[in-house]
Amino acid sequence: DIIYNIGVANDSQGNIEAARSSYSMVLDKQPNHLVALKARARCNFRLNDYLSLAEDSRRVRELEPDS
Repeated sequence: DIIYNIGVANDSQGNIEAARSSYSMVLDKQPNHLVALKARARCNFRLNDYLSLAEDSRRVRELEPDS
């Protein structure tokens, strides 16, 4: 997905807010996209957005209970 790849590019360049936005766009269309969800959770951590991190982590556990 091109939007996910834009997120990865932004993430690797340190544009964390832009990366999070891209991952969110992916998740709006594909709510079970586990890789984008984990990537957004990492962005939330790096941005000290712990409430959003907790929400994403809960969702990851729902989709991948053994993680």
